[in-house]
Amino acid sequence: MPLEPKWIEVNLSNIVHNTKIIKSKLHQKVKLMAVVKANGYGHHIIGASLAALEGGAEYLGVTSLREARTLRDDGILAPIIILATLLPEEIEESIKLDLTSTATDEITLQKMNKLAGKLNKKVKVHLTVDSGMGRYGVPFSEIMSLTKLLFSLENLLPEGIYTHFPGAMLKNINITRKHLKDFVCLCSSLEEDGFYFPIKHAANSAAFLKLPESHLDMVRIGNLLYGQATLNRPVDLLPAWKLKGKITKINKIPVGTRIGYGLEKKLKRDSLIGVVPLGFSDGFGFELKQAQHRFYSLLRALAKEIARYLDLPFIKTKIYIDGKNVSLLGRIGMQHLLLDITDFPEVKVGDCITITTGKITSGGKLPYHFITAGTNIFENKSTAEFVKQHNSRNFTTFQS
Repeated sequence: MPLEPKWIEVNLSNIVHNTKIIKSKLHQKVKLMAVVKANGYGHHIIGASLAALEGGAEYLGVTSLREARTLRDDGILAPIIILATLLPEEIEESIKLDLTSTATDEITLQKMNKLAGKLNKKVKVHLTVDSGMGRYGVPFSEIMSLTKLLFSLENLLPEGIYTHFPGAMLKNINITRKHLKDFVCLCSSLEEDGFYFPIKHAANSAAFLKLPESHLDMVRIGNLLYGQATLNRPVDLLPAWKLKGKITKINKIPVGTRIGYGLEKKLKRDSLIGVVPLGFSDGFGFELKQAQHRFYSLLRALAKEIARYLDLPFIKTKIYIDGKNVSLLGRIGMQHLLLDITDFPEVKVGDCITITTGKITSGGKLPYHFITAGTNIFENKSTAEFVKQHNSRNFTTFQS
């Protein structure tokens, strides 16, 4: 049990399981990229990567040089693709780390080719096409000129071409179906002109589920690896992430008392209140607010706020103590929350709570507690110890 009163519990065995399930649904020639950006979606980038690779993933996907460096520093030699553009000052290090880069503009490609020659290296490159995300993808009208340049540079190896679907999670799949058709037609046109990319990829988790024809040569899976999804999660995938904490104090407070910030919560009975040192500084209670572009989304957001104000139970995050569901009381503070444990007088200080929230927004500020095959592995375990624990032939690509 961790010494800290709050922690993230990651079940690495479940990530291995989920990766194997996803691989089983792919054609044997289709590769799997495990997307481990943002600290492995909050699951710890090293642990998540090792588990995904053991489960059969062939590639790892990140969005920054720092993330890739973390993986290489831990001895992971599997192919790593940076799914974003590199800053000029990052290119040399990316080459030294044997990373696969994303092609987004001519200046970056020219500099990459020059530095690769200087270092006597060949750099694998994936060209990215914009299908509406408006981020790093190259517009369709500029693809041909950038492709010609990429194939002309002697120190760059055109390994792949990809796009990212902006609407695969929407109910109307026809939008994504058209984006896929446009991308496939582009690839065919390039091949007719003599430009062949061995790896064509487009499917994210949502497209993987809804459009099997989008699997192409490789799929990029993030949410599903961790048992989370914007769509209904397949029943055979297992969640790998839990937010946990310990009760540090129990208070007896009489009926009618108002508690918490703003004195918003008025107790309807004599109550036992459990204090847990988890709050919005840990990411719990924060929600990412985004503009509502459709009327039904606006209504849904409004209904959720009204339900929260009225303290309706169906919108509450579920919190458990030894399998017993308890209620959250009042506002969540910076570092504390309050629980109603009146119905469970046997609960005591030091008892563990489990919160069934999704990934928090803390980005990994809390300590990690790993579980694999029923055995606890803590963050300070080295890659060598992890490999020994699993005794898996799939770790032959790693150095300790």
